[in-house]
Amino acid sequence: MPEEENALVPVRSTRSRDTANEWALVLVAEGLRCRVQGGRGQWSVEVPELDLRSAREFLETYEEENPPPPPVEKAVDHGFSSAGVVCVAGLVAFFLVTGPRNAEVDWFARGASNAEQILAGEVWRVVTALTLHADWLHLFSNVLSGAFFFTAVFWSLGPGVGGVAILAAGALGNFWNAHFHGMGHSSVGASTAIFGAVGILCGLGIIERRRRGWRRMRAWAPLGAGLGIFAMLGTGEQTDVSAHFFGFAAGVGFGALASFGVRRQIGTPTQLSLIAIAIAFVVQSWTWALR
Repeated sequence: MPEEENALVPVRSTRSRDTANEWALVLVAEGLRCRVQGGRGQWSVEVPELDLRSAREFLETYEEENPPPPPVEKAVDHGFSSAGVVCVAGLVAFFLVTGPRNAEVDWFARGASNAEQILAGEVWRVVTALTLHADWLHLFSNVLSGAFFFTAVFWSLGPGVGGVAILAAGALGNFWNAHFHGMGHSSVGASTAIFGAVGILCGLGIIERRRRGWRRMRAWAPLGAGLGIFAMLGTGEQTDVSAHFFGFAAGVGFGALASFGVRRQIGTPTQLSLIAIAIAFVVQSWTWALR
């Protein structure tokens, strides 16, 4: 065969060596001889001149059958927030006012998540119960875990959006728990909201992975991680396991909704407004409880 028929000529060029290698693999798989040439940010795939037309057709067909994934908008990162520490500090301060659990004290008599009273219409209890704790040990465990998981949620959603989502998940978890148990059940503690925060992180993670094109089990890995945290921290003795689970489940839903709805940086005025709304809702719930 004449030498000119064996000469290699460029079929495509790119700035990415990985892309050039990918093209070369496609051509080799089709039975063509080729080589990758270049360096310093410019790479080309060369084939024999007689195979140039076939190589172009093979690469065009490959790209039609394997289009590049659509660009993915980067997840919003609101940065570190001290709001998580402020939240748990507020729980400690409120415990100094209410003291340990005592059914004869108004704080607990009117604010605990009493299933019978909630079903009778005292729905504010699903919120007020989140601010009460049985004793110092109960408070201390929730302070440690709350500082970590609240901060993680605020990092992703901001203190305003995150605070409303956590409060809503905790309240909905207590509401579902009351319906699950019916009469004769009462509980207190921020742990339902804390597991709501864990669920929010799971919901955010699942939707982000799906948005980035992850499939099957890889996309659902955050849910497995969240269930593992629930198994380790939410199922011990003297814990309201069902309340923890319902808070977690509600959090997964709110996290997924937040991931769909919050795709840009939420400004400080909006975040502050939502913080005020969350605080006002807690204050109003206690106003209804103590009136």
